[in-house]
Amino acid sequence: MQGLQAALGLDDDDLWQLTTGFGGGLGRRQLVCGALTGATIACGLAVARKRASTREDRDGLRTDAYAKVQQLTREFEARFGALDCRTMTGHDFSIPNGHDLFVQSGGRDRVCRSAVRFAVETTARLCE
Repeated sequence: MQGLQAALGLDDDDLWQLTTGFGGGLGRRQLVCGALTGATIACGLAVARKRASTREDRDGLRTDAYAKVQQLTREFEARFGALDCRTMTGHDFSIPNGHDLFVQSGGRDRVCRSAVRFAVETTARLCE
């Protein structure tokens, strides 16, 4: 999230704190990739910065945000072959030492850092 904050010019440290549980596919449950979840929040914030003042404005911003997030998820899935952490990592974090084995295999660098970088760059391009 910090990368997205910098890329989109968002200043609030609370945003980073709010997203700390996203890692490992939401608290290591291996659901939707945390990088993608954080990117979705950042995209919504970037679109909402337009400060809609009427219901029609908000509806238009919502439609815009949905379209951008749909494009983000399409590009993310095309790049990584999945949206969920379990498929992307190829490891089961629910077994004893599952996450540790993933980290020891170099997976954090190979998968997670790559996903975060891609999410930041793609969100900055689509949602600025």
